[in-house]
Parts: sequence; structure tokens; C-alpha cells
Amino acid sequence: MLCDSIKTLLLVVVVCSPVLATTCQLKKPTFGCSNLPKLTVDFEQVTIESCGNNHTKTLFSKLLAVSFDGLAERKTYALVMVDPDAPGSGEGEAYLHWLHTGVKGSGLAQGNITSGNTIMSYARPTPPSGTGVHRYIFYLYEESNKDITFQTISKRGKFNLHKYAQKNELCGPIAENMFTTQYNE
Repeated sequence: MLCDSIKTLLLVVVVCSPVLATTCQLKKPTFGCSNLPKLTVDFEQVTIESCGNNHTKTLFSKLLAVSFDGLAERKTYALVMVDPDAPGSGEGEAYLHWLHTGVKGSGLAQGNITSGNTIMSYARPTPPSGTGVHRYIFYLYEESNKDITFQTISKRGKFNLHKYAQKNELCGPIAENMFTTQYNE
């Protein structure tokens, strides 16, 4: 009887171990509000907590903080902001507004985005006249490889977030948030 219990336990460990080891998954970003948990994004004049609200573009001149609770304190994460409605963007492409890597989970719990590495500095929303409402989406990815050197980016336009995430071994997105704005004089 004891021997059968040990065999069952060993079978469970052997069968479950590969599943536990491969929890890192990459999914294509949805470019909209989804059922993912929401990041809190603080700008100098407004805080984005719920997904999809429309605001005047002048409120986003300075990004102050991005926060998210429940992350592993010692793991590192990447934060990305994109505009998939930018003129000239094809399917799966967006204008890259910000990319910051190497942010510790403990820092994100406090909204601290000063640690890590800025791959692309923050550029405020500037939707051109006549292009309608633009979605500005923040994504949080887990970094699966601490030794990776992230690819530099030479231009903001036609950025393919999913391909970049694949090349840099990112997992997720695990959280997001989005606001909309448009050209207003």
C-alpha cells in the first residue's frame, strides 16, 4: 500500500514537473482592453486605473510611475507603451512610445520605474490631425532571461511588439492598461 502511494506521488511529480517548468508563455498583444490585470499608470496630471477612458492629449506630457502588485520581487520585467493607430502602421505594428526593461517586481509594487534600462525614452501622445481616436496601450512582460541584452531600436514607427518580445524572450503580456486620445487644438 505504501509502495503504491509512493509510485503515485512520483508519477505526479514526473508528470507535473515539465508543466511547472514551462509557465512562461508569449501571447500576441490584443491592442485593446482585455481580461488581463490592469497596470496603474501615473502621469503628472492624470492617473490611468481603468482601461479605455478618453482624455485630452495634453494630460500625458510627463510619465511619472507605473505600478502593479503581486509580482515576484526579484524577477525583472519590461514595460512597453505603443500606439497601434499611428499612421502607416500595418497589421501587428504600432508606434513605440516607451520601452523600459529590467524593472524589478519590488519596484513595480511601489510604482518605481527608475531602475532598469530605457531602451526607448518616453514620447508623449501626439496623434496627428484628422487621424481620429488613438489607443495608447501599456503592457507588462516578464523577462525570462536575466542575461539577455535587449535589442536596441532605431525607430519608433512600425514597431512589431510581438516579434520584439519573441526575440528578447519575454513572457506575457501579464498586465496592461489603455487610454485613448485624439488631436485637439
